[in-house]
Amino acid sequence: MCMLGASIYFSTPLEENERYLKEISPFNVKYIFTSMQIPEEKTEQQLELLKKFISVTNRLGMKLMVDISPETFRKFNVQKAGAIDFLKSLDVKCVRVDYGFDYSEIKAFSNEFEVVLNASTIDEDFYQKGLEKGLDFTKLIACHNFYPRKDTGLDKDWIIRKNKKLKAFGLKVMMFIPGDEKKRGPVFEGLPTVEAHRSQSVFTSFVECLEDLLADEVLIGDIKASHKELAKIKDYIDNGVITLEVEHLSDLEYIDRCLSNRKDVAMNVVRCVESRTILKKQDIVPYNTVQREIGTITMDNERYGRYQGELQIVKRPLEADERVNVIGEVCESSKGLLQYIKDGTKFKFVGVDKDENNHVSL
Repeated sequence: MCMLGASIYFSTPLEENERYLKEISPFNVKYIFTSMQIPEEKTEQQLELLKKFISVTNRLGMKLMVDISPETFRKFNVQKAGAIDFLKSLDVKCVRVDYGFDYSEIKAFSNEFEVVLNASTIDEDFYQKGLEKGLDFTKLIACHNFYPRKDTGLDKDWIIRKNKKLKAFGLKVMMFIPGDEKKRGPVFEGLPTVEAHRSQSVFTSFVECLEDLLADEVLIGDIKASHKELAKIKDYIDNGVITLEVEHLSDLEYIDRCLSNRKDVAMNVVRCVESRTILKKQDIVPYNTVQREIGTITMDNERYGRYQGELQIVKRPLEADERVNVIGEVCESSKGLLQYIKDGTKFKFVGVDKDENNHVSL
């Protein structure tokens, strides 16, 4: 199962970083990314802060991944020959090596640390030459970059092809998705690998990385993700549940209840098994029998005979049917998740408020 990671930065106050790490520790977070080569971040006290980062992550059972390049060592007046001893003195356990290291240097790093490669640098030529130099790619990880500037994130089709090649080389794959609670500057546009994720929810982006983009580890690139999104991810990793945010849901009995799609998957709708096997609603009068758009939540009324009470989520636009009541809607931020509700997939609706009609909204 795909695992979740996060990021911390030297420009963020240490107390804030430590508080965030403690907050996310219950959410199965494994890798924590940080970089020693971000231009906007000052180098003063970086080494002392790095030691503190490592101490905190070790204490919480996480692994700090430090992004380095040859420039990292130059700015600290460390010769390449002394790079490994320098990192070991800081108690570094995992490094992401960027441009500028040759095969022998990467191999030397891999003998001492867990090594993560820049996915952009790996092609067939790199792979073949690496094998010749003795690199064991099955023990290495490929991590894509994040892209702070809007419109520069990667294309989904390209990254699928790229990740297929990386996996054929024996590599595990890491990617970044943006956070939703606190963006990192100076651009504040999110830190995704894939451009389409810049405007998606954290949870939807995570699920897509796992289901479509062949990722093994997904890191939140920004400073902070919300508890709400982290909880959805944990429920998905632990229990396989897809959480859908909904609005105007008139039947509150379906909120925060684990539901599932039928194992014989319908083309146009998600069919809730429990609506007819457990809840078994009766005497449902026709109302709001209007046209059904993608994400519409419906319930069959008494005019549908034995189908009365069946709850569905619409996957394709459908015309109005006097036998089908519209009882709510999946929020725009969650509609992209409907494609991942497959045979037997578990899902649940969540909401936070009630409007004057006693309908759940967000």
